[in-house]
Amino acid sequence: KKHNYFGSSLKDDKGQERVIDDTRRAVNKQLDKKEMEILKVQLDDPNLTGRKRANRQKELDRLKSIYSED
Repeated sequence: KKHNYFGSSLKDDKGQERVIDDTRRAVNKQLDKKEMEILKVQLDDPNLTGRKRANRQKELDRLKSIYSED
């Protein structure tokens, strides 16, 4: 007896997941690059002091290490 299944195959699902993951990575990269630009502008502000400056620098360094931007 032949069974009729509805939906996509496991292979199709894996392909769709890969496309979604690739797209998600691309979007996250764009957002991170934008955040890096914002952090650089904030760090140029002479009124930014103490912990706020340190936290922004730490986040910028983290993002730079991910994307190896110099």
